[in-house]
Amino acid sequence: MEPNDFNTGSGILVGLGFTLISISFGIQQLVKAWRNNAAESALVKMMQEELARMSQQNTALSNEIGNLQTELIRLSQQLTDLTIENQKLQLEVSILNKEIARLHILMSGPNSIGAKK
Repeated sequence: MEPNDFNTGSGILVGLGFTLISISFGIQQLVKAWRNNAAESALVKMMQEELARMSQQNTALSNEIGNLQTELIRLSQQLTDLTIENQKLQLEVSILNKEIARLHILMSGPNSIGAKK
């Protein structure tokens, strides 16, 4: 073997060694990136599922809030009706009290039916 052949052969071996190291490093980086992408994809999928679940809950809660508001309006109307009825009854009681007071005055007067002579 001549010295030039040795240098050429060793250069080829060094080049192949660097090539193999580069390929193995590249493959490791691809595997690492793929694992990271898989983990990120799983995380994004979990977040999408959670958002979908929360959206369904939000819809259900919105419907229930609407029902409660309708019930609150109905109860408010009932309260208004009862307040008006109460005011009417208080007016009637006041009128009856005045009538009773008038009858007491008539009965205690000198010309009353039960008055002593």
